[in-house]
Amino acid sequence: MTNIQDNGDSFTIKRHKPGYEALPIGGVLPIDLTGDGNSFGADAVGEIGASGLLTYATYGALMTYLDLEPAVRVGHITRQEQYKMALRAAWSACKDNGIKVCVLAIMLALLPGLGPVVGFTAIFGVGVMSVRLVKAFHRALSPEMRDNLKNACDKAGVEITGITDAVKSVGSKATGAINLDNTDEPLPSYS
Repeated sequence: MTNIQDNGDSFTIKRHKPGYEALPIGGVLPIDLTGDGNSFGADAVGEIGASGLLTYATYGALMTYLDLEPAVRVGHITRQEQYKMALRAAWSACKDNGIKVCVLAIMLALLPGLGPVVGFTAIFGVGVMSVRLVKAFHRALSPEMRDNLKNACDKAGVEITGITDAVKSVGSKATGAINLDNTDEPLPSYS
């Protein structure tokens, strides 16, 4: 959570931080620091670690930047303050996740057979990251931009679950993508 003071008023912005989904990316796409074309052995720790930290820093900064965009739009913070907060978020993501990245780098250096497992989890991680970034992008849009996006999707015949069907009006009730008021079906039994 980020607290922002503006003319005596206090505003709280819920910030989203990177999770474990970004961890295996460094193991799959290491930066070749030595220029020898491989990431095995002694140089694997540095190459996988650098790539993992760069992934976390980029992901954390982008999530924070998108979370703060509505505050910039209404004038509670400046664009420069948004950049500084995103930079702090990148540094914080590196500090908070450095141990995890180093442990993974050491494990891959000592046990290169874990590569396929890390590759599979990286595919899953990229999927989770992309969903979270799309949701952050959608939260950062102004209401007018959301309406334009919804109208363009309706015109093209495209439905994006959770975005284009976020709020549908049914009579006097507003429901989301899941209607919890539907009593036609019995609740599942766990006995």
